[in-house]
Amino acid sequence: MEQKKKRPFLISLFCILGFIAFALLIPILMLDKAQFAGQLVKWPPEKWYQVFTGLTIVINMFCMVGLWKMKKWAAYTYIGWAVVAQAVQLIVGSWSMGTFIFIGIIAGVILLYVNRMD
Repeated sequence: MEQKKKRPFLISLFCILGFIAFALLIPILMLDKAQFAGQLVKWPPEKWYQVFTGLTIVINMFCMVGLWKMKKWAAYTYIGWAVVAQAVQLIVGSWSMGTFIFIGIIAGVILLYVNRMD
């Protein structure tokens, strides 16, 4: 019988916060005023940024489910998409050091436990 892997506390906490963020962000994204994210950018503040943000939220949600189940694909997908999102934010002028540090800490925690994942 396969032994079930115990999920580390920090991964559990990260996933729970991710699920809460997902529940809060989806309704906000559906509002017309969700263009607010696009308004911050120097590039044309068009619907593409809202679509990109929505895609980011959905990808992160799938990653939270995968991390909850301790799957390596989720760890690598989350980190890879975080790099893409940081690059997009840098290009459009909405990049911030605080977000970069926060994402870096999360990526570090995920990488700390990736060897325990399937």
